[in-house]
Amino acid sequence: MGTVNFEIVENNFVKKYTDTYDLSILVGMDRFSFLVSDPQQNILLLRSHPFLPEVKNLGQLSNQLKEIYINDDLLKQSYGSVRIGLVNQKNTLIPSDLFVADQKEVYLKNMLPALKEDTVFADDLRPLGMVNVYAANTFFVDQLSGYFPSAKINHASASLILGHRKIAENRTGRQICLNVRQGLLQISLFDNKELLFYNSFLYESSQDFIYYVMLVFDQFKLKPEGNTVHISGQIIKDSEIYHLLFRYIRHLEMMPVPDYYKLGTKGKDIRDYQYFDLFSLKLCE
Repeated sequence: MGTVNFEIVENNFVKKYTDTYDLSILVGMDRFSFLVSDPQQNILLLRSHPFLPEVKNLGQLSNQLKEIYINDDLLKQSYGSVRIGLVNQKNTLIPSDLFVADQKEVYLKNMLPALKEDTVFADDLRPLGMVNVYAANTFFVDQLSGYFPSAKINHASASLILGHRKIAENRTGRQICLNVRQGLLQISLFDNKELLFYNSFLYESSQDFIYYVMLVFDQFKLKPEGNTVHISGQIIKDSEIYHLLFRYIRHLEMMPVPDYYKLGTKGKDIRDYQYFDLFSLKLCE
């Protein structure tokens, strides 16, 4: 089946019933992860396949994606719905009132001067009054669409931002949300339901990481001793990054499993905050 670096399968997962289940897939340069949930929103299965570390863009993942699809029988089952989130840095947020659908490429022109291997797409973030415009490798998206013809494909930042919004909307004051992937930091800042800031940053060291976090604090005049930072993704409390964060920011919270999902017996043993971006895909239904 290829390399699997994490997996849970609940006892009540029944392969012959997959046409009643939902499949959510998250694809980035570091890994391919997916979960299966039933109509009652119980998470029945979660599996993660790592990619080789030398991959620099989605277009280079074609052969690895093919290997995973061929060797993982669960991906070839029929599902009630399929959602796919793509992770890269090729996106920008545009106010809905200013968005012109047939000029999508223009919004990425300064950021990505060369789009010859990419297609530009847009996700409507209606609750925020914004459109998430993004580019993704054309061949890779076509490959995914061939494997999962009924799938709804979004940029993963769209669902992640909506997930962060749910964290912030019931809390007072400004809320900072961090999602950590291998070499990639995604940061959102909310004031209740209002998005004040979102960006993603490539980092190579823990010093790079903390620099970008404190940059947001400085830009918005936030107080490290007075604002809570919510953390999700590939981070553990015994890591250098976490210790550095705690040195500067006292109020750190790991993100919980969203209330629209329920973990089973086996799932309760996982570090659930590590899969918050995968859980958030449900918000782009």
